[in-house]
Amino acid sequence: MVARTPKSATPTSGKISSLAAHLWLIPLFIAFIGILTSWSFQLQKNSSTPYHLLQADAFLNRRIDIEPGHFRYDLAYRDGKWFTYWGYVPAAVLVPFRWAFGSRLTDRSVAIAVGLLTMVVWYLVARHLPSLGLPRLEQWEVLLLTFYSSFGQLTFHLSKTPIASYMNHLFSFFFLSLSILFLLRPTRARAIISITMFCLACLTRISLFIVAPLFLILTLAVTDRDWRGWPNRGTVQLGIAMGVIVVLSICLHLYLNYIRFGDIFEFGTAVVPESMRGHPTYSFQYIWTNLWIYLASPVRYSLTPPFVRGARVGNAIWSYQFGVLIPLLVLASKAGVIRARPVVVADGAQWRIGRLLLGLATIWVAYFVFLLFFRFTGEITFGGRYLLDTQPFLLLIILISYTVIRNQPAMRLFSVACLLLSGAVQILSPPMLR
Repeated sequence: MVARTPKSATPTSGKISSLAAHLWLIPLFIAFIGILTSWSFQLQKNSSTPYHLLQADAFLNRRIDIEPGHFRYDLAYRDGKWFTYWGYVPAAVLVPFRWAFGSRLTDRSVAIAVGLLTMVVWYLVARHLPSLGLPRLEQWEVLLLTFYSSFGQLTFHLSKTPIASYMNHLFSFFFLSLSILFLLRPTRARAIISITMFCLACLTRISLFIVAPLFLILTLAVTDRDWRGWPNRGTVQLGIAMGVIVVLSICLHLYLNYIRFGDIFEFGTAVVPESMRGHPTYSFQYIWTNLWIYLASPVRYSLTPPFVRGARVGNAIWSYQFGVLIPLLVLASKAGVIRARPVVVADGAQWRIGRLLLGLATIWVAYFVFLLFFRFTGEITFGGRYLLDTQPFLLLIILISYTVIRNQPAMRLFSVACLLLSGAVQILSPPMLR
């Protein structure tokens, strides 16, 4: 006699249960759109510099120069024509949507759409964290981490006024998020997709190419467990394939420099005002100022509106991005400063998680050191905007760290508070531009 399968264990029941879990995203979607539009849900108005939409228009007209309106901030001028000087990936993505919707497509609607897609990506990342060998999360914890990844990041603040330079960060954050998603369960095919998404982010924020070699090494390290046994023929072939993608991406942008500015090594310095051209772009003289901006100058809080006050040149990351305190708890527990129960990790997962965290931290620190020498800091915004370039890597560290310490009641309560407060700060932060 064959025992009947209980209804609750049937495949259909499992699919319905899984679908019901995904439906919890809908309130987050509504809240995301509602808060960014002041609950009007109106997306018809463009920001002052919808350059990516204008660039998409130019592509549709088989041109690369744009026709700006009254505002011409952050544009390069050459031979009587105006050019954008950043990567063309966002504009290329928008071409079919601009063709289909025309002027009804606004940069505000694009920013919100990218934000919603990014939310879905991090929802999937949170759900797939156990694939690394970590303990399974409760559904409310998955939604909490999704909330933090969407509302608690500086991207939420930038979406309030999605001018052209802000839009670059939104697209780059999205592509890097996709890259991380494919890195959680790495196969050779997923590794290729991951490096491709990373290169799309680089072609949006060109400075990311600086850490491309580190990301390539990280991808190889977590894709093959025997990576330490170099030379391995399969790993070498995978590395060469990924290296070719990176090199082709670099060549593509150098070619874009040439057709826009007549020089492959001209990255748009023509947009820098005359009064600023006498100063070097990279120098040791900026280190202490940047250290103050990124690590010491705090966000100010008040009990009266506006409740959050930020400086125009950036704020210390710990003073508005409270999630960064969670990895510090893990480090304190590892050092014995805080007593913590060991986390049960699946067999064979310790190696991959350790290398993944080490690689992510190395990439973030390397890029941060680069920023210390950089003259510009992403002014006129709440928070350290240029730190967003590698924020997805730090974000994954934070999510993994939460999974590690969630078995400690006091640590979990503190971590949940940090995640919720980070979202509250971004929601309450007033836009620096209108």
